[in-house]
Amino acid sequence: MTTGAAAAGHVRAGSERNLTLAPQRTFHPAKSAGDPTLRTRLLNVGGVRTRVLQQGSGDRVVLFIHGLGGWAEHWRGAMSAAARAGFMTYAPDLPGFGESEAPIGTVQYLGSQNPYYVRFISEMLDQLSVQRVSLVGHSLGGAISVISAIRDPERVSKLVLVAPGGFGAQVHPRVRMLGLPLASHVARHAPLALIRSQVRFHFHDPTRIPEHFLEEAYRYGRTAETNRVAAQLLAFYGVRRSLARSWRAEAKAIRAPALILWGMQDKTLPLHPKAFEHIPGAHLVTLDGAGHLLMLERPAAFASYMLPFLGSSC
Repeated sequence: MTTGAAAAGHVRAGSERNLTLAPQRTFHPAKSAGDPTLRTRLLNVGGVRTRVLQQGSGDRVVLFIHGLGGWAEHWRGAMSAAARAGFMTYAPDLPGFGESEAPIGTVQYLGSQNPYYVRFISEMLDQLSVQRVSLVGHSLGGAISVISAIRDPERVSKLVLVAPGGFGAQVHPRVRMLGLPLASHVARHAPLALIRSQVRFHFHDPTRIPEHFLEEAYRYGRTAETNRVAAQLLAFYGVRRSLARSWRAEAKAIRAPALILWGMQDKTLPLHPKAFEHIPGAHLVTLDGAGHLLMLERPAAFASYMLPFLGSSC
């Protein structure tokens, strides 16, 4: 993988409610891997029942936002590390993903002046009584974090962008195909072998896939919301050019310190060497031996860069 942009520093490294649950959807407490401090909360955010994982304590708050087709447990290891370091952490299932309900009606996810995802994050933070927050976003979650920092700069204190959507090179065809009309049908009926193949694709070293991840992928990875979001944000060549141009142009106004982490062997969304010239003062770190899901594939290395940045006074 090539080095970072000239404008970026670069290091190469190896109001919670009691809800009546609909019978068609079962909410599972997060598997805590032996850590009883990991809690599951249910919020009603804009009319959407939303599952949020919570861990830690204190007034330094970190919100983790997963990517396209993801779910909150992507961040379990990172949340535990941050909680041990003295942070209060939250990780939601975005609407329609994991165990959260889908958005109500037709929404503009990120392609408007008042994007749905940004409103969703803001209202969720209001319900959690969070005034200032560091955002850690992966892939689609990285794009959501960028736009949130632009739209609500007084609320976002720091950004950790993990292979953020709209800032890489061309998206791999396996991802671009998710926006095709038949993709939602395929997703709903995907056999275990297909899901296993998709999971392996996002890792550089398949032996590093966590034991729980395949089970979660089979439970959560077949949602039609993946295809609805992809159809709106992706074209046959990748992220729609109008969106990517807009995000990169607006990113110049970001005031929050930003750390970018990227897997050097990311096939899903390869690093673009000049992508971060648009984020003032951004610091780029590439992790060797990691694919797209680097926080799962290299959790210790990931935390070793994330935690000092979040804890610094920059």
